[in-house]
Amino acid sequence: DMLLQYAWKGFWRRRTRSMLAIIGIVLSVGLLVAVVTITRSVEQAVASSLDAAGADMVIQKRVKACPFSIIKLPKDLATIPSDVVTKLADDEAVEEATGVLELWAFHIDESAAPSAGGSDLGFPKPGGGAMQEDSQGLPMIGGKALQPTVVAGIDPSKKTIGPVRIATREEVGEDETCCAVTKGRYLVPNDDYHAMITEDYAKAKGLTVGDYIPLGLEHKFEVVALLDVSASARIAGAEAFIPLATAQELLGQGDVVDTIFVSLADAGGTERVGALASRLIGENVSITTESDVDAGTAALASVTRHSLLAISGFVLFFALLILVRNAMDNVAQRVDEVGLMKAIG
Repeated sequence: DMLLQYAWKGFWRRRTRSMLAIIGIVLSVGLLVAVVTITRSVEQAVASSLDAAGADMVIQKRVKACPFSIIKLPKDLATIPSDVVTKLADDEAVEEATGVLELWAFHIDESAAPSAGGSDLGFPKPGGGAMQEDSQGLPMIGGKALQPTVVAGIDPSKKTIGPVRIATREEVGEDETCCAVTKGRYLVPNDDYHAMITEDYAKAKGLTVGDYIPLGLEHKFEVVALLDVSASARIAGAEAFIPLATAQELLGQGDVVDTIFVSLADAGGTERVGALASRLIGENVSITTESDVDAGTAALASVTRHSLLAISGFVLFFALLILVRNAMDNVAQRVDEVGLMKAIG
């Protein structure tokens, strides 16, 4: 008891050292609170990806990544004939379906300085010459770097399903994740070289409605809208959204899509529609449903939670060790003084 009394007095007298230990404890408690907050944020961000698109299923085909091209499919996505979308939409279990063609479109970065030491990649350049790569392995043409833009071709008539979903009248005021257009107008069926771009992309490039952006080496698109799609994770998210027919023209592989969004009339139709999609598309079909997203979210949230708990546990443990060590050091430094005082009463 006596040692504890002296430890407390030493703790109180050496306020600076004690405050440092207390700050460590406060930080560790803050980390513990952050565990719950960050975990919930991760769960909500991932789980809302289907809700933001107004879909119950997302269908894609995965293959080996295609070689480099000025206009190419992203990563390992493969094309799906557009008539698959029509056949799925005709099924009685499906309420609505739409196809999206997600692309990577490269254009010449006029602001980039010519790079030295380029090597020939062997791709033909319009008007002669060959495509090259710079010292970092990035594609370049005519001594100038090529910059990619993530593009999604969407059906302008399908406004309530897909990566740029807008509200129906019933949803206004109820679904804040759906109303993406913040300036300008949504694409209309007779648009061709028109684009809606995200606010982040517009800010990075210094663009606004009425400006033009290059997509590929031959075409420039008029910006007709700015979009805020930052509220949640997006499937088939892009920096620029253009009419589906124009995206198909850029790719040059016919009437195709690479992502299909499906809204079901009844949640019980998931297996039926999934089986139909697998039969129509064939091998390498990839189907994402709410249960898949929930499972992925749970795994990601679990990893995040355990990591943060481990970090905050270590911080708390060492903060307590420092606090106890400081208190005991204070007593140890005064052992002679305390003994003398006790001896003389």
